[in-house]
Amino acid sequence: EIALPLVNSSLSDPEILIRQEAAIALTRISGSNAIPALIVYLSEFSDAGDQETAKTALMSVAGAGKITLLRPVLREGPAAARKSSVELMAWTKSNEFFKDVLPFTSSDEPEVKSAAFKALAALASDENQTELIELLAATEDTSLVSEVQSAAAKAAGSIADPERRTDMILK
Repeated sequence: EIALPLVNSSLSDPEILIRQEAAIALTRISGSNAIPALIVYLSEFSDAGDQETAKTALMSVAGAGKITLLRPVLREGPAAARKSSVELMAWTKSNEFFKDVLPFTSSDEPEVKSAAFKALAALASDENQTELIELLAATEDTSLVSEVQSAAAKAAGSIADPERRTDMILK
């Protein structure tokens, strides 16, 4: 713990390898107390390697309850950090994040948009069928259509009564 200030400052080192090692070390030393520093790291460095390291570090110390801390990054962060935030929200498989992610299916940034579409299946529940059907009707890109179809199928499949699973789709 004596090294904690040095490790924290290393998260903003100009060398990517030092930043990555610092993120890993910080999770080992501080556990979930590292989350705020890791979120700053995720937000400040857009390199793919930094993003992967930050996501892995966050997954090792944060559950769904702590992933809520990424909401400001999702709204205001740079594109790479928004994409990573969407992916982390999807990782939780918590419907709590569906409404956070859905608006990013219309993002002008292709990587954020793609991540949002991919996340839908992990986040959807029966309560989201209407939004998914509307999105399906508005989506023209065939690869994105398949993502919405998967999410709609997952949402319908989450209905306990098998006879009601197609009710919303058939309306």
